[in-house]
Amino acid sequence: GLSKQFAIQVSGVSKAVCENILSSIGENTSLRRLSLTGTPTNALTTCADNNTFLMVYNDDLKGASGDTEYASGDCGCQTVCGICVNQGGQNVCVNECPTNPTQCTQNSDCSGPCVGCVIPDGQMIGTCQACQRVEYLESTGTQYINTEYSSSTGYKANLTVSLQANITQIIAGTQYGATRRNMIFTNNRYIKLGCTNYEYDVSPFSLNTKYHISYSTEPNYYASIDGISKISGENASVRSSASIFLFAGTTGSSPNTNYYSKMKCYDFRLYISDILVRDFIPVHVPFKTDGKQNCMFDRVSKTLFCNNGTGDFLIPDAQ
Repeated sequence: GLSKQFAIQVSGVSKAVCENILSSIGENTSLRRLSLTGTPTNALTTCADNNTFLMVYNDDLKGASGDTEYASGDCGCQTVCGICVNQGGQNVCVNECPTNPTQCTQNSDCSGPCVGCVIPDGQMIGTCQACQRVEYLESTGTQYINTEYSSSTGYKANLTVSLQANITQIIAGTQYGATRRNMIFTNNRYIKLGCTNYEYDVSPFSLNTKYHISYSTEPNYYASIDGISKISGENASVRSSASIFLFAGTTGSSPNTNYYSKMKCYDFRLYISDILVRDFIPVHVPFKTDGKQNCMFDRVSKTLFCNNGTGDFLIPDAQ
């Protein structure tokens, strides 16, 4: 995920040492920044009691004169490998996954993140093809993704969604019922946050409108929509041991089928103890079975998270 830079990951660093390293970084130091493992292009600015981070250097080991300027947005990147940088004042995509159509008979013949073997019907040999970035995944009311992390110690989430139906639906979270847990949902045209028996209306919503939601349950509730704070400081001591789902909530460890979402999701980032553990981007996966080809690729674990429900997510300009 870096261009003209490399990084060394270190773990178990105390807060004092982390802060000393941060304070030592200057215009001419070979160490350019610290960053979280899932977001190597973004600088880490605060230290926790115990830290895991990347120490990022320019390829030439020079100071600011060798820095790569990373641009916001995706710059039309087509594969999960691509990153957006600014070159000569223009935002361009670099480091795309290899597109050389290497022959293959199975996925293990292919190399690179999210690359697999596509064999045409009736053929014995296929070609290696990479996952293709798409703008969003759209759920129709039967799909969900299990992040495989629970909210038992609290969590933070950042996501961009566009709601497609004015129904009670769970956008992301762990439970919905008599004791509401840590979740984001909609009801009566309001985006709501739920914790134990409390609900907080945070914003009226409009259909087919993108909302950027930041949401935290550690140590207290915090929520903002489109950068505007809606809730801050409410107690969030009640947790759930159930996995955090995207596009649905849970009843125990199973999806709550009454409140599947109907929405488009453009991105999703999940933090546990301020560590980025999931960084989902929507992709079309040509080497998976038909009907299960639209998934989220996690840029942290470099793995695919696909629909755990029925049917398949919709994508723009589906192939």
